[in-house]
Amino acid sequence: MSSGDGLQWRSMGFKDTLEQDINRFSVASNSKGDIALVTSWKKLGGSTTVKPNVYFYRSGDNGLTWSGPQRLNRNQCDNTSSYFPDMHMKDDGTIFVAWQDHRYIRGNISINYSKDAGKTWLEKDIIIETLPGKNNDHFPYVVHGGKTYYILWSRFSDDSMKGRNLFMEEYRLK
Repeated sequence: MSSGDGLQWRSMGFKDTLEQDINRFSVASNSKGDIALVTSWKKLGGSTTVKPNVYFYRSGDNGLTWSGPQRLNRNQCDNTSSYFPDMHMKDDGTIFVAWQDHRYIRGNISINYSKDAGKTWLEKDIIIETLPGKNNDHFPYVVHGGKTYYILWSRFSDDSMKGRNLFMEEYRLK
């Protein structure tokens, strides 16, 4: 974090992520001083390992202070994995997040979004697959154009995990 002129720098850590197994993360900002971070991790230690969940952090003051983590995957149990999130933030504070979700055994792409710079989110995330659990969907990326979000991901059509294809879904916020 910089003083603005780049002469003074301050380091900062996200204490909730210390000693966790973090995978992919995504950072976005807008011109109003909002910065968003989405990541996923699984807690390590003890005789059991909790599966990874997707967490969101926000700052409304250009990164000087940050919220605590908000869990975005809304599945009831911690016995499935949610990871590899990607995010897009618009200047109006709309934030759109997609991730790989395994609550239906095979990978599916789930989304959640906020219209107020991450202060509130949908109570229930959305699985964009029409037949959850049929395919193996992995590694989503999010882009925005006009009023539409585009989610791009790779898919394996069976459990052999060979023959990966690319898929894209258009999504308009409600």
